[in-house]
Amino acid sequence: MVPLLRKFLKFLKYFFFVLVAIAIYPYVTSPFYVKPEPVPFAGNKIYNPYSNIDTSLWLKCNFHGHTRVWGGITAGMSTETEDYIAKYKELDYDVIGISDYHDINPSSDMPAYEHGLGIFKNHQLSIGAGRILWKEYLFLQSFHNKQNIIEGLREEDNIISINHPELRSGYDGEDFKYLRGFDMIEVFNGYSSNASELWDSALSAGNPVFCLGNDDTHDIHDPKDFGFIFNLVNSASKSPGDIVTALKNGRSIAVKIKPNLNDLSPANKLKSSIEVPKPVHINISGDSVNILFNRACDTLKLWGQNGVIKDVEINASRISYKFKPEDTYIRAEIVQINEADIVLNPFFRYTTDALDQQKPEVDLSATWIYRCSII
Repeated sequence: MVPLLRKFLKFLKYFFFVLVAIAIYPYVTSPFYVKPEPVPFAGNKIYNPYSNIDTSLWLKCNFHGHTRVWGGITAGMSTETEDYIAKYKELDYDVIGISDYHDINPSSDMPAYEHGLGIFKNHQLSIGAGRILWKEYLFLQSFHNKQNIIEGLREEDNIISINHPELRSGYDGEDFKYLRGFDMIEVFNGYSSNASELWDSALSAGNPVFCLGNDDTHDIHDPKDFGFIFNLVNSASKSPGDIVTALKNGRSIAVKIKPNLNDLSPANKLKSSIEVPKPVHINISGDSVNILFNRACDTLKLWGQNGVIKDVEINASRISYKFKPEDTYIRAEIVQINEADIVLNPFFRYTTDALDQQKPEVDLSATWIYRCSII
């Protein structure tokens, strides 16, 4: 019996060593990146993400939600795919996305998955995903680790969003000053607060990233867990290619409704989403941005560089703003008391290619000094 116990303990020891090696390997091999100098938007042109949109083409979309996968060991264990789709169809969603952890659900209208297994919720969403990235940093993540994951997630035709960035302090304002290569930030998420402040950090650094809003559904049988947050995407069709193109160009709006919590019936949620103010006309004339909504907005705010409020209109259906020389970007936010919060994508200055990002650059010297010190 004793020899058998010794063999078992020896097995446990080696098994533990293997797990530790797997966990630390990404840290040992992680490259170091040059932190790019934040350069605010500049130029004599102003990018309008809603240029020439057809206001009859708004599609109601959710891209982040979980179903039962991996034998039920992840969040979403009580949600079957069929139930998930049925509940969202009841709420008239045009695009029903499923983003299971490290698994692309074939029943999702949009191929997508959530990347991230770490304890500090450094999660990313790959929309239009064609493959799974298995590399992960399980514990604390440095700027370099986060940038490395973003680089690994990049595909030719996918969207990379940073999910619930403020949850467990997974990302902070310093991260968004320097991180590059992602397309969107999940400003609204069902399990975290508004991440607009972090979004402003990215925009103030001259990084053209857009907003996203998702339920992040885990239990489709709980009416408090779904049907509150969605994106209105201005797309010619529901095809994944058209949706990705619309998101890449910023032709979307993030919405978080606030229905009566005493009545969470599908009919009430649907009514609340239908009554959300929607832009019917957005244009730029000279240096002026003009936005017209289909109904009066309780509070309409415009934000600019470093998250400073630039203008406010109360009980108004339109707002106009003339870019001042010091303005680098302007974004609109609507607050409907007891109804909804809505954010629009930014208008920003540019010279040649509005959506061009600074490319992440590996610091080869720092990388090899680090790796040699480990060896």
